[in-house]
Amino acid sequence: MIDTIQFAQKAFVVNNNKLLIIRKSLDAPIAAGFWEVPGGRLEKNESLQNNLAREVFEETNVIIEPIEPFHLWDWYLPSNMPQEKTRVVAAAVYCKADRGNISMMNQIPSDNIDEIRWIDIADIDPAFFIPNMLNTLKIFLDKYS
Repeated sequence: MIDTIQFAQKAFVVNNNKLLIIRKSLDAPIAAGFWEVPGGRLEKNESLQNNLAREVFEETNVIIEPIEPFHLWDWYLPSNMPQEKTRVVAAAVYCKADRGNISMMNQIPSDNIDEIRWIDIADIDPAFFIPNMLNTLKIFLDKYS
């Protein structure tokens, strides 16, 4: 079995007691129709700071100020080849929105996002979020709400 490991960051961006969330499109290859927070995998030769800022800006048009990482978790990406597995290790980072209006204008097609919104933290319903991030969402809510 061939295993690869990739690193990702997810930004829990807060502004005025609202969390910035994105929804995967219904034709997304992974987690179709579920909500999550912006972020993504680290690219070759990219710094951690640039990775998180780039991913959030590409996906939402928002410029962030990272405050602190607060949780690590992992998951496996689905594969058509059972002998190959990709494990993603991710850091959840609490961030503040610095500036920018939400927009999908910077997205690349592989982002597979069909909606962006700010949601009141008190109104978050975990049932609509990607299952592999539910524990991280609970930790976020316990710590920051």
